[in-house]
Order: sequence, then structure tokens, then C-alpha cells
Amino acid sequence: MKSQNVGKKTKQAVDYLISKHSLSTVTSLIKLCYLCDLVSVGAGNGQITDFKYIRWHFGPYDSRIEEVLCELVKNGDIASEIAYTDYGTDYVKYKIDNDDEPNIDELNEKDLGHINAVLDSLKGYGPKGLTLVAYKTKPMLKLGATLGGTENMGAELDLTAK
Repeated sequence: MKSQNVGKKTKQAVDYLISKHSLSTVTSLIKLCYLCDLVSVGAGNGQITDFKYIRWHFGPYDSRIEEVLCELVKNGDIASEIAYTDYGTDYVKYKIDNDDEPNIDELNEKDLGHINAVLDSLKGYGPKGLTLVAYKTKPMLKLGATLGGTENMGAELDLTAK
């Protein structure tokens, strides 16, 4: 499965996030990408990734994140493992598969600055915490989205929302 619609820069951003975030699940990674893109757009630099976020269950989402993760696993850039919550439910966690630093030649200094600022400010946040943060952002508020609700489900998020 080749993620044709997602560029090299997006894949590198996801790989970099996995290398720096301790609880890298699909939910936490798409929320981190969204928040990094939101910060970058707010600073006038445009999106870092090519994701087109929609309002979905548990907040901003683009299904192509799954294609990116599958490709990174297939290429040996990352590994996936099954982990379990305290309640016994399972989820997939991603981690760097080797000791090499991820290739980030497509990410410029501004991109890395935005990504690192988001990571620093949300250090220790897991999927639930990142979801709560995402629901408090202007694009989600503009849609009237509430956690657990279905308001504007499937609507594309406007990262320039004021």
C-alpha cells in the first residue's frame, strides 16, 4: 500500500513525531500533526503536512495517517506493537525501529521549530489529553464540535479559523 496522496515531508514529520513522542498511537499522532499544522498556519508558514483534517470521532482526522504508518512500518523506519490499557483493551503503538535518527531533510527550520514547540508544550500527553486539546482549538470550536457529539461530522476543518 503506497500512500500516493501524501508527500515525503508529511511522512518525515510523522516519523519525527514518533521519534520524539513516547505514546505514539494513531490518535495521538494525527492530533499532533493537526496541532503542528495549526501552529504553523497561525504563524503564517502554511501546513507542514498534506493532511486535510475533517471533524471525526475524537476530533481532527485524516485517514491517510494510517497509510503513512503502514508505509513507515513496511519500509522498516518504525515498528508497531500491541499495547494494553489498564482496562485490558488493546491498541497499536508505534516506535522507531532502530537507533538511527529519522530522515528530516524535507522539514525546514521553521517546521522543526513548530513541531518541537508543540511537543514541548504537550510533553506527556497521550491520546486522550491530545484529543481534549484539539477540541479546544478554533477550527473545532467554529464547527461547534463537542467531545462525543456528532456536530458537523465529516466537515473539513479550516486551519485559518479565527
